[in-house]
Amino acid sequence: MKVLLDTNILIPAEPLSGPELNKNTKRVVALLKAVSGQGHDLLLHPSVRNDLNSDRDENRKQTRLILLKKYKILKDPPSVAQQLRRRLGPPGRRSNDHVDDVLIGAVYENAVDILVSEDDGVHKKAQRAGLHDRVVTLDEAIRMFRALSPKESDRPPPAVRHIMCYEIDPNDPIFKSFREDYPDFDLWLAKCSTQKRDAWVVFDDIGKYAGICIVKPETGGERSLGGIVLKICSFKVVDIGRGLSELLLKTVFDFIHQEGFDHTYVEVFPKHAGLIRFLENFGFYPQRNRTEKGEIVLVKDFVCSPEEYKRINALEYNIKYGPNNLKIESARFFIVPVKSVYHKLLFPDVEHQLSLLPGRNAFGNAIRKAYLCRSPTKDLPSGSILLFYRSGDEKAVRCIGIVEKTLRSDEANEIIRFVGPRTVYTTDEIVAFSRKSTLGILFRYVHPLATPLSFGELRSHEIIEGPPRSIVQIGDRGVKWLSRLIK
Repeated sequence: MKVLLDTNILIPAEPLSGPELNKNTKRVVALLKAVSGQGHDLLLHPSVRNDLNSDRDENRKQTRLILLKKYKILKDPPSVAQQLRRRLGPPGRRSNDHVDDVLIGAVYENAVDILVSEDDGVHKKAQRAGLHDRVVTLDEAIRMFRALSPKESDRPPPAVRHIMCYEIDPNDPIFKSFREDYPDFDLWLAKCSTQKRDAWVVFDDIGKYAGICIVKPETGGERSLGGIVLKICSFKVVDIGRGLSELLLKTVFDFIHQEGFDHTYVEVFPKHAGLIRFLENFGFYPQRNRTEKGEIVLVKDFVCSPEEYKRINALEYNIKYGPNNLKIESARFFIVPVKSVYHKLLFPDVEHQLSLLPGRNAFGNAIRKAYLCRSPTKDLPSGSILLFYRSGDEKAVRCIGIVEKTLRSDEANEIIRFVGPRTVYTTDEIVAFSRKSTLGILFRYVHPLATPLSFGELRSHEIIEGPPRSIVQIGDRGVKWLSRLIK
């Protein structure tokens, strides 16, 4: 694979002095380590030189230009195509707008497979260009290449643990940034303890918090939302390629679903652009007014008006009001057979001995997932509901998903960049798949079934005639029966 690095990745990779070490240096080192030895090309765009030339510190600029020679430069990069320019719009007044555009242009023209960037502007442009799955953050890139490596993928991610706020260690390093943003943080945390608020934590390898979330139930009129509201008071992850943000958010969504909340919201300072973008991927949207401190109020709804329900399509509905909620009307249903070994990777939360405990890698516990198979199915439209049938040992449907998009290919690199940071497959597994035509499915995990649907039940209700060996569409009679079970 050809991996293009933005300038904001290069600089933390080559700090020239102690003061230049920043929060991303450790992450960049982790990325370089994850990529090394896998045969992928790390590339820089020639325009990076222009970025470095703008440095007013002559000594630092010259030193960085020398260090630049350590990296491969993308040869003959494409210009920004007219079709892409229409999506991106004219370059703005920012000095590096042109650089952002040519980096995205290299992805658009497939001169590179993915672009790694920490620039929120680049990610917003990639969204407009329809390339958001191939323009990834440092953390997404790290966990992608860790998953692709058999050695790295053997290390399981941590599990989420529910605690009460009075059990929180206030001296944990994760709270440093909270105290910087909120001078009265310690008083607030003490109040959370007194009120016995719910919290979830994820521990790292040395017993410190790798992630934490604190919530507060509210009723009546808060943020003009109405109904029963859950405020996400704090949400932070020290996430170096472990997929913890999605794992932690999934846990909160499950709590919201179980307790019947109508809305949730979180207050975020604009500087936390990555967190804002992350939450928007799961249906959060900004209110017009900000808090007195200048925070953006991001809201997510779990109730839908009848008018909206009729208007919105199945995938949009799941993103906006899910992940545990489905729009079943007019949706197509499919049985997807999955070998037990891959079922364990994709859905570790339904293993008999596990509860939100990890599978082989981070994205087993994610909401956004990818699945590969050799099914000849050609018609699997966005919004289709997937019933994953665990073949082999259990012979039952345990988990439900909803299709985002699909790809058919026999090119390993094309499949890798399609599954991107969602992969639970190693490079060797993807190469083996790609020896024949492979169907890649990007889907969102809805929820596990409270009671698995056995092979006998599926056959008696004419869902299947025999053990499914390929993806099978479910007929109208079967859909009617299933609709009563999975709402």
